[in-house]
Amino acid sequence: MVSVQRIAMTRLPRVLFVSIAPSLHTEFWAAGFMKALRKVAVPLAFPFRKMAHDHGAAYMNETLVETALEFRPDLIFIRKGESILGSSIKTLRDSLPAYIIYYCGDFRLNPVSFIVDIGRYADCTIFNNEDEKVADRYQVAGVRHVGPWWDGGIDPEVFCPQDVPRAWDLAFMGTNVPLPHRGYQVRRQLLEAIVESNYSLHIFGGAEGWKYLHTNTHPFVYGPAFAKACSQSRITLGVNGVNDMYLYASWQRTFKSMASGAFHLTHYVPGLETFFENRKHLVWFISIPEAMSLIAYYLTHDEEREEIAMAGRQEVLAHFTWDDAVARLMRIWQSDCC
Repeated sequence: MVSVQRIAMTRLPRVLFVSIAPSLHTEFWAAGFMKALRKVAVPLAFPFRKMAHDHGAAYMNETLVETALEFRPDLIFIRKGESILGSSIKTLRDSLPAYIIYYCGDFRLNPVSFIVDIGRYADCTIFNNEDEKVADRYQVAGVRHVGPWWDGGIDPEVFCPQDVPRAWDLAFMGTNVPLPHRGYQVRRQLLEAIVESNYSLHIFGGAEGWKYLHTNTHPFVYGPAFAKACSQSRITLGVNGVNDMYLYASWQRTFKSMASGAFHLTHYVPGLETFFENRKHLVWFISIPEAMSLIAYYLTHDEEREEIAMAGRQEVLAHFTWDDAVARLMRIWQSDCC
């Protein structure tokens, strides 16, 4: 294997980013990642999902191998990859001296076949959690190695406070989905309690699913529109679908909200204190009664609330930008821990 240290002395490393095709939901993720990656590497994006959709999975897999063999990357970074075959990754592993990192940010406690298929041959598979139960199950299923926590970052030029007044009490960015995780039930119960308490609440995401609440519902918002919604809210809420896995949360919602200058009130997840200090950078709760008590308190303590929002934004800018995320990815490669 070619070492990163040796490459750094002679040239920038070449990174093949096997990416989801840009969409409203993913374009800011991909753009932020590529923007930061270009500072430290020579990147090439391969939009596997669009190619599979347009030409079929077989054609996409063949083209992926051909592209990699021609580009000859030092690092291959794969995101999601539901239509990528493990045999394609094995071919790349056998044919190139590249290090292969596979990232799947969707929570799946029970091993999913395509994740295992790719992870069987990738040098390192990473998730946006670090729970031993997840790692153990995937390794037993055949994943070569599960690495440390990783998630994307934010672009401070996109997610920043907007010059708008705090127009409503609370905002939530997320869906109402019938998945069998208790967090979704807690999410519904909390938003129902907020509406019953007559707070002004705006929900952004899956408006049809939230219509029954008879509150202000909107489609998803992205990029600057997301930042504006956060800036208009006195409190933004975080309630994950799963709240009991170590270092698992909807980190993108957390980072974007805080970077946009919001006071973020979120459900506690194990390990959250390794990233943020409670009541300094954000505030967390364990139960719905506790959340309602905290909402009442911070809506009547404007100065304290805004101080926490400011400190939270600074903490995200210090540790969770795209530059930081790319640096963490490079450290996974450099450490060769997998």
